[in-house]
Amino acid sequence: MSKVLAKVTGELDRPRGTDVTHSLTVPADWLRQAATIEFELPRNLKCSACDGGGCDSCGRAGAVSTRGRKDPVERVQVTLPAGSDGDAPNSRRIVVRIPERGALPADSELPRGHLMLSIRPGQEADAGVALTQDLESDQPIQFNIPRGSDQEPENIRLLLMAAAALLLVVIWTALNW
Repeated sequence: MSKVLAKVTGELDRPRGTDVTHSLTVPADWLRQAATIEFELPRNLKCSACDGGGCDSCGRAGAVSTRGRKDPVERVQVTLPAGSDGDAPNSRRIVVRIPERGALPADSELPRGHLMLSIRPGQEADAGVALTQDLESDQPIQFNIPRGSDQEPENIRLLLMAAAALLLVVIWTALNW
């Protein structure tokens, strides 16, 4: 248990991109069932440090980007915490910290910031939030992150062929001198 806690608290001190916040409303039944939900992560989210007011972390903008303009949409799957009582009179929001789903760092060598996902019980789910099949996984949080386009291998092949052709031209020119 101490290793798990050390990982959770140690992760907070590590340099990374800016932490962001995002809020969702889900039906209280989903919270009681510890259902798995899926949602689209918006490209621009509120800075967690200033709650959108503007600070040094977000460059006084109040919001930061979680992906580039041309990057594909990022969908995230989260299993809601078990035993959450959405029907309690004092039911409050639940905040789940999801590592490396926050803002892109200024230095590309650093990991992304954390996503502070605020989940509120309500009558219906927000638009774009869907109940997914429970995958019966040991992992409480699952990510479905697109990794580039289908044309990437084709582009690499073309670059390799162009480099090989250029190398052949250089060798042929050197042999004919």
